This record gives sequence, structure tokens and C-alpha cells, in this order.
Amino acid sequence: MHGDLFLGAGRQVLKCRRVERDIECPHTFGCRGRLDFFSKVQTTASLGGRLNRPIAPQRFFPFCTDMGLSFSKVIDGNPEALARLADLSATDVEELRRWSPRYLGNREHEFRGNRLHAKAIKESTIRGCPACLREDAEAAPDSFEGDMYIRGHWLFRPVTLCLKHHHPLVPLWAEANVSRRYDAAARLAEIAPGVWAGKLDKELRAPNPFDEWIEARLAGTPTESWLDQFDLYAAAHFCELLGRAIWAVRFPKWKKFGPERAWMSFEMGFRFATTGEATVRDTLMQLQETIGEPTDGPKKKYGALYDRLAFDLLGEAYAPFRELLRDHIASTWPLGPGDDLMGEPVLERKVHSVRTAARELGMDQHCRGTLPSGAPHVCCNRKPRFGIAPWESWRSQTP
Repeated sequence: MHGDLFLGAGRQVLKCRRVERDIECPHTFGCRGRLDFFSKVQTTASLGGRLNRPIAPQRFFPFCTDMGLSFSKVIDGNPEALARLADLSATDVEELRRWSPRYLGNREHEFRGNRLHAKAIKESTIRGCPACLREDAEAAPDSFEGDMYIRGHWLFRPVTLCLKHHHPLVPLWAEANVSRRYDAAARLAEIAPGVWAGKLDKELRAPNPFDEWIEARLAGTPTESWLDQFDLYAAAHFCELLGRAIWAVRFPKWKKFGPERAWMSFEMGFRFATTGEATVRDTLMQLQETIGEPTDGPKKKYGALYDRLAFDLLGEAYAPFRELLRDHIASTWPLGPGDDLMGEPVLERKVHSVRTAARELGMDQHCRGTLPSGAPHVCCNRKPRFGIAPWESWRSQTP
């Protein structure tokens, strides 16, 4: 029994669920006033595993039971479970809550004031910065893993870089089993030798504006970006989808970016979305004129940007981006009543093709030069309006 073990490390008296008597807390971080191990960005799973580490690093689940905690509630960020964990560790419970995802049901979580799908915050692969972990270990050289811990913002999928060390976040471990995945102390002990040996180190890269914006938003710091008005993850996800559409000029849309290149899509999309709706619309127009054939539809032009917003990302948080894309398509493609656009029927025609205009006016489509004045706007097959390659044109227009 964990509760029967006494290592003399703590002084706080606790009630152990399995042993119905008062015992001295055997856990290193059980005594009040010990805040040196805590960081504002530490997760509950990481903190709980460190409390248990002196006893049995591989057994965080039974430790929770011994201490009267529900493992699943700790991982889900249940307020009562967090309060109990905060009491055990003499930690400010509000700080603990701020950086721990809270499960809301239906695979959704609350994190830093944002409502997030599990894919955004609870992936099966845990990432981190090896340089941060080495610093943690150096602070407690009595073991390989020392005081290593998982930062809360590492869990958020759009975060791809450590701003302190300029080191990309790398996969630390992948684990389908939830109890093993979030037994952070045990997993850190396993990877510690590799962290020390530099086996997880990657090439450093300078922070880009998206990296700085996403960290500022997580910290609750307002910026001057047009995207600040929107839901955080929806805005970041839109940047990713828009960026991938832009990168399709060089890389085929079907070719997925690996995790180590995910930052490229976020950064590129943010570059064009941050300044406002007009820039986004202009970018969509440039993509429309550049990618594929003039007669291709929006799905071929925009790839996942169209598919995801049209069929998958139907929540309220994505509504502004769906409406922007739909309005752009309706205003620039020859669609009319009877057509379907992003799952909704088109009720009004805004643009004619030569064929639809000729049909409506009862004229031969080859005689468009003789259309009467006041005829509906006709959308002809355009050629790119760039004098140089589109990619170089975009690059030259941005800092």
C-alpha cells in the first residue's frame, strides 16, 4: 500500500483512503509551502505523477486511489479532484486549473477559456521541448529525470515551438492507453536518458508571428491581429487550412505535411489572415486564379480548406470562416438556384458564366461581345494577374 510507506519526506498529515488512519504524508511534495517545483504551465497529470515519483513512478493510478482521488477525474480536470490535488501539493488550485484541460463532455474540453475538441488538446502523442526538460533535470541532479514536467501549452496542437529555446516541440511518447499516457513521471523517467543524450534534439528555428500570436492568446494577452475576435482554435485551424491551400502552389494538396512541418501551414495562413478579411478574400482570389484549371470548382481549388469548412467544421466557432469562404465563392463562381454550395442551396445568382448568361438572355454563347448594356455580370475564364510566378508574388508582398 502506498499509504503504508513512509519515506520521511513530508510532514503534512493526510487521510489515506486504503488505510483508515492518519498517516504522515510519504510524498516529497506533500508538505505545505513547497512551491519551488510548480510552474504556472504544469498539467495536473504531470504534477500528480511527480507527487508519486518517490514511491512508485509506474503506478500513478493506484496512487490516486490511495489518496482518495479519481484518476479519470484528475485527467479530466474535475474541479473537486483538482482542489484535492492542489491541497496534496500545496499548490494554488486556480493556477492548476488555468493550465489543465477540463472535460466538458462530447469530446470537448475547456482550456485557457477556450472550448476545444479533443483533437486540439488530447492527442495520443505527448510533445515537448527537450531543452526545457534538460533544464528541469539539471535543477535536481539526483536522478536522470530530475524535476522534468510537462507544460500545459505543449498539449495544444497549434503550439509547435518553445519560445524560450527556439526548439521545435517533438514527440516525447505516444500511448493509446490513457492511464499510461498521462503517467507523466513514469514516461519521463523512460525517456530521460535520451533527453540527456540529445537524441530528441532538432534544428532550432526562429519564432514566427504565428508562434508569438498563439502564445500571447494562451496567456490572455490581446494583440492587434484581426483574428483576436474569433475563437482561438477555430482561428488557428483556419490559418492552418488556408496556409496548406497556399502551399499547394508548390506541394500537391494530397501530400500531407508531416508533424515536423506543421508549423509551415500555420505560419503561412496567419501571414495572410492576420491583417483582415480583405486580405483573406484577395488571397482566395489569387488561389482561385492560380491553382488548377479555370473551369475547376472550389473543391479542386481550395482542397481541405473547402472540404473541412463545408462538411466537417460545422460548429458555431467556425461560422465566420465558413461564411467568408461561402460568400467569396458565391460572388466569384457562376452558381445559381439549383446549385448546392457548402451544404446549403444557392438561392440567388451573383455571377454568370458566358453560357448561363447567354442561356438567360436567349443568345448564342459565342456572341458575348454583343451582350446588351445592363446585362448581368459575366465571369470569364481568367488568367493569373501576376507578371511573375504566383508564389514569388506572394512572397514579395509580405515581410
